[in-house]
Amino acid sequence: MTCPRILQLGQSYTFSKYFELLYTPGDILAELGCSYEPVLFICHPKSNLNALVLS
Repeated sequence: MTCPRILQLGQSYTFSKYFELLYTPGDILAELGCSYEPVLFICHPKSNLNALVLS
């Protein structure tokens, strides 16, 4: 059984248009042949970052 297409062939999509779609980012990326893996990103204050780079 094939799934219905999320993106229509010949249709142009702007960045904001993807957010109007009723599909998950993973489903949209899969249709484009891509995937992603969510990761936790921790942003350190600039003063601490300098100390981390120097050590």
